Amino acid sequence: MSHALQDITETTGLFYYMTMKNFERQIQQKSNKKYRKMDSLEKRLLHEQIKEKMTDIFSFEKMRSSICYKSLQINNYEDLFRYFSQADLFAFIKGVDSLDRFFPCGLIDGHYAWISKSNTGHFRYFSKGKDSPTIGFDLIDLLEIYYGTSTSLTIQNAVSDFQIKFMEDVWMDSQNKKYLENLTFIHGAKNRIQGAYPFLYDYIVGHIKVLETINVIANINIKNQAYSYHGQNIFFASNSYIANFLGNYTLSTTNKVINLFAVLGLIKKLPEKDIPSELLKESKTIADERSLGNIISYYIIPPMSEVLEYANDQAKILYENNVKYSNISKAKIAFVFGDAFAQSIYVQEVQKNKKKKAEVSPILHKKLEKTLNEILCDKGYVTKKMVAKKYIPKTSLGEREKELDKIWKSLLVRFNLSYVKPTNALKERFGLTNSEYIAVKKSS
Repeated sequence: MSHALQDITETTGLFYYMTMKNFERQIQQKSNKKYRKMDSLEKRLLHEQIKEKMTDIFSFEKMRSSICYKSLQINNYEDLFRYFSQADLFAFIKGVDSLDRFFPCGLIDGHYAWISKSNTGHFRYFSKGKDSPTIGFDLIDLLEIYYGTSTSLTIQNAVSDFQIKFMEDVWMDSQNKKYLENLTFIHGAKNRIQGAYPFLYDYIVGHIKVLETINVIANINIKNQAYSYHGQNIFFASNSYIANFLGNYTLSTTNKVINLFAVLGLIKKLPEKDIPSELLKESKTIADERSLGNIISYYIIPPMSEVLEYANDQAKILYENNVKYSNISKAKIAFVFGDAFAQSIYVQEVQKNKKKKAEVSPILHKKLEKTLNEILCDKGYVTKKMVAKKYIPKTSLGEREKELDKIWKSLLVRFNLSYVKPTNALKERFGLTNSEYIAVKKSS
């Protein structure tokens, strides 16, 4: 299933939240055989059909009175959605006062209806005809029919009409604005990033949707300031969820691209020791409920405008060392940036039901680097074959050749070498008898 956030023109956090929420609803609906949901077009049509008798069906003023007097203050989209799902439907539907009792359906002629409440307190209105499937509505669905508007606009209207104080907290508002400003940069990457930060643009242009999606997930999961690290909102995400949402990304590719963004500094991963205990508990519960069986990661995202220069510098280093998203690995990042930096990128917890692939030991890369340097100092030039042939205990020639291929371009950068086919002058200088490529110091 593919979901195009790129095409969104209404760039509000609520719209992004509903895009994600509708995706989750669709997943749930696939496994739900008890009832179906109306799509947005069906709800609009139903609004037109019943708009003349709306006041006979719904008691909007009673619902507003039951909510407004509470002076509600809600600070994130998840809590807002949960509140609407648990709001008393008896205050909205006229003439009904008992759960699970049949009554004539006011929405669809010839149907009967009933109201149920789940174990989690979620109210639903059900409608069924003699030879038709059951249709389920929650309060948001019913308000969409009442207003005749899209889901996001319906919620905006309800927040206003019910006088709910939403995201008035200064910190939460600043985090919300940060993510929306990031998304503005992402949507306008060609104009805002390509010219001034060309290396960065080349690295992210093929994966804009992933960068966008992870910012959206962060935006809709602003909890409270207690769930922050250095002032930035902490959120958690499953890479499998991101891959499934995008539809055209495998889990393996998603993992690699997110690690690339972390190297660039566009996102920052956090180890569990930096996660507030309540948030850690919440993430574990959700992981178990969804049987994720893969990596759960914790992130913060900085304001994009503040990290573009750094990200471009990182991208340039990756380019010089021939590191792409497709070949990125902990060993390669450790070789280029050092072990401590690599550890800050690869901090995910791997679930018990998934075996972690052993990383190639960076020790072998260090030994290959040492071999190259020794040969270079001794002979003034070096070939890949010369480095690979030097015996290293507990390794085969094939292993050494394979790992040397991975870091060869990085070695050329590190030692300021040119990799060239030898000219006659170079052959004479080094006593070469063939035209095998050699690495030599660049001219000053």
